[in-house]
Amino acid sequence: MGKNLKKVIFSVLLLAAVIIVSPKDAKAAGKVWMAGFNDNSITIQWTPQSLNGYRVDGYYLEKIGTQEIIWQGSADTTQVTVQATKGYSGYIRLGYRLTSLATGKKYNWSVDSVYVNTTPADVAKNNFGITAAYANIKKVAFAVNKPETATGVQLEVYNAKNKRVLSKTSTSMGYESMNVSKDMAYKYRARYYYTNRSNNQTYYGRWSNYRYFAMPSISGKTTNKKKGIKVVLKKGRGIKQYTVSISKKSKSGFKKVKTVKVSKKKSYSFQITKNGKKKLKKGTYYVQVAPKVKFGNKTYSSDVSTVASAYVYK
Repeated sequence: MGKNLKKVIFSVLLLAAVIIVSPKDAKAAGKVWMAGFNDNSITIQWTPQSLNGYRVDGYYLEKIGTQEIIWQGSADTTQVTVQATKGYSGYIRLGYRLTSLATGKKYNWSVDSVYVNTTPADVAKNNFGITAAYANIKKVAFAVNKPETATGVQLEVYNAKNKRVLSKTSTSMGYESMNVSKDMAYKYRARYYYTNRSNNQTYYGRWSNYRYFAMPSISGKTTNKKKGIKVVLKKGRGIKQYTVSISKKSKSGFKKVKTVKVSKKKSYSFQITKNGKKKLKKGTYYVQVAPKVKFGNKTYSSDVSTVASAYVYK
């Protein structure tokens, strides 16, 4: 899972800093709002401003917090589209420039602020996935790494029957568990969303590409060196192929034994007599089964594999 998320910022015009001072008896009139957005821009609109005894010379937009000017323009402008990076959200302040008709002094004055956003960022493949799988209790756990600018995440899981078996919306998703059926293929996807603080509207990003998994049943029967380890696999719904490997270690060192293509048979059994090119010795071996699943016309590798142990005696 990716832990380091790139910080998204506005692409801004480099303009001179503006010092805000208050003309006497100045009062902000009207409002400012987000009129639209897409992947890489935000449109901001406002009502025209006026103040007795002052001439409005123009408007400007700045990011609250950093006071970074992202746009400034003429007095007859009431709508502007500014460039922004996909995944941006934050508060923008509208200000306007004034000239006193009596003294000729110039002032800057704040009108209002608005919370804005672009399209929520896409969920990259390395920002969501399965963090734990428990074959003995038939359970998996998901996590989605959320950027700071997003309000929350959504996760969906479908089984091989194309039935949605999980739909979860949360402001954080570090561990979301789900019961699974063994020998069933699944696909899952995620997306980010914003809840805009100014208009209380929720905006959803695009769904990620699907990821896939299955948790196959596997039995490795205790046996002797001569007969080898007997492995039995079931057919499985949506599972098209198994890659079988063996190792003396439970989590590493696996060497491929064979590939089992799933057809109409309900189960598949075979003997493992070698670990790589070496004959089996007395002791515990671990058999790993990595499935490939099929959705539509395409086959995908599973994010989960199952490991079973078997003891070989003399």
